[in-house]
Amino acid sequence: VISFAVQPDGKVLVGGQFSTLGGQTRNRIARLYADGTLDDTMSAGTNGQVSTLVPQVDGKVLVGGQFATLGGQPRSNIGRLNANGTLDTGFNPGA
Repeated sequence: VISFAVQPDGKVLVGGQFSTLGGQTRNRIARLYADGTLDDTMSAGTNGQVSTLVPQVDGKVLVGGQFATLGGQPRSNIGRLNANGTLDTGFNPGA
């Protein structure tokens, strides 16, 4: 684990170099409930290290690191996830 952030709803975002969390496959990014159990709704992963996570007030999450894909789609080092944990396809700054 390299980074984590707490969302306004108390859920905890976790990023890093891991491939499993809570006994489930999670490729370098995951979300936990406030009690530490895995939030199964977030399943978007990356193919490289997640270094930073920034929760937005609307529930979306900015993701930064050393990756070429996020949520199975091309994203170079920065991307954004929707509040439900899926890729925000309208956000692609092409870093």
